[in-house]
Amino acid sequence: MANTPSVALITLGCAKNTVDSEVMLGLFQRAGYRFVPEAADADIVVINTCGFIEDAKKESIQTILEACALKEDAAGKRVYVTGCLTQRYPGELQAEIPEVDGWLGVENFGEIIQAIEGLDVSPLAGRGSWLTDDLTLRVTTTPRHYAYLKIAEGCDHTCAFCAIPMIRGKLKSRHPMALLQEAQRLADQGVKELLLISQDTSAYGRDLPGQPSLSWLLKELSTIEALRWIRVHYLYPDEVRPDLLRTMAQLPKVCNYLDMPLQHVSPHVLRLMRRGWKHDIRAMLREMRAIFEDRLTFRTTFLVGFPGEREIDFQELLEFQAESRIDKLTCFRFSDEEGTASHDLPDPVEPEVAQSRLETVMAMQADISREIHEGLVGSTWDVVVEGATEVDAGLLYGRTERDSPEVDGLVYFPGDLAQTPAGAFVKVRMTEADDYDLYGELADGSQTGRVLAKVGRRTIRSMQ
Repeated sequence: MANTPSVALITLGCAKNTVDSEVMLGLFQRAGYRFVPEAADADIVVINTCGFIEDAKKESIQTILEACALKEDAAGKRVYVTGCLTQRYPGELQAEIPEVDGWLGVENFGEIIQAIEGLDVSPLAGRGSWLTDDLTLRVTTTPRHYAYLKIAEGCDHTCAFCAIPMIRGKLKSRHPMALLQEAQRLADQGVKELLLISQDTSAYGRDLPGQPSLSWLLKELSTIEALRWIRVHYLYPDEVRPDLLRTMAQLPKVCNYLDMPLQHVSPHVLRLMRRGWKHDIRAMLREMRAIFEDRLTFRTTFLVGFPGEREIDFQELLEFQAESRIDKLTCFRFSDEEGTASHDLPDPVEPEVAQSRLETVMAMQADISREIHEGLVGSTWDVVVEGATEVDAGLLYGRTERDSPEVDGLVYFPGDLAQTPAGAFVKVRMTEADDYDLYGELADGSQTGRVLAKVGRRTIRSMQ
């Protein structure tokens, strides 16, 4: 084994990239390569990049340069780069960073072993399609009790601000049997929470023979006995129909959690964004909450500072935010991306104005979130244990059905990780709340009387 090449894989960007990296790790495992956690210790460094917005591009380039710098003190070390950034700027990157030993994109990363072994691979700029099938191995990098299931690739929408279609191409749904077999395999490995992801999850299946729907897929996944929670991310508003919402509300394993990026509510801005809405947003949100009988946790995304966004448009967004009391909200500032329809549009919003608007949205959301959380004090929820804090081994943290990994808040409660290990489900009675996290005690009465240390999620995130 001493001569077996070692590989370190660095993943940047979203959960879709995480799945792609896990597929590559499976290919490496099958080929007999060894994994090491640190790039400095690896014979081969693979970087799976993000190229969606400017900040992500800068992070990806900096990571590539840092990996290439390691080659100066390690003869024979090689660096390979794949992902969205390389798919988007293949020629430019190869010219600017010749130290990289090989480049692959989002559609030929499955040939990573061939690239490393010096064999011919598909052209980087080709329009092939790497969709995992039922025989593809994945080495999951998430905690053992949850995993992502990428159900499709690409997007048919043409939102003016979004570079995804030119990076990932048109919608390509995975075969339903491949998804069900992969989901069963993940459940057999101990996964209890399955998170469905794609660029447009609600469009799943419409490009396949027979057009299997997301509703159908959720029903089939719900028959997998070992799964406890099924969570759906990235629904496009115009794709969501009442029958899908009713299916989600009626299936006990499907979380009462809806992740639907709205981006904006002003008709003027939505037209500029090419978000071809046919619905009244307020009426749609009322209908969704009624179908879920007010058990719904709604997550969305706002985009501020889009060219042509006037103060009156921003105030309309704030009014909607105040009256709708959205459970979970992330706000982004517009990033001017070349190749998109919004690139160099007239009437740009000054960066400091856009930043101020973002901060205003998030300040309001902190107040709304705290009020919602305070309303949960006294209620009891199922919580999946994630681990113990480093500042206090007797202080556990986990998530409710209302909280998705990485993007939402946490619940802190006294407990013993030996008795309730990561992945265990316990009932927690909420006793305190802050802007984004909850604090509680085990509902069975154990650990009562213990003083609960206050640890914010930012502290936890910094320790992970």
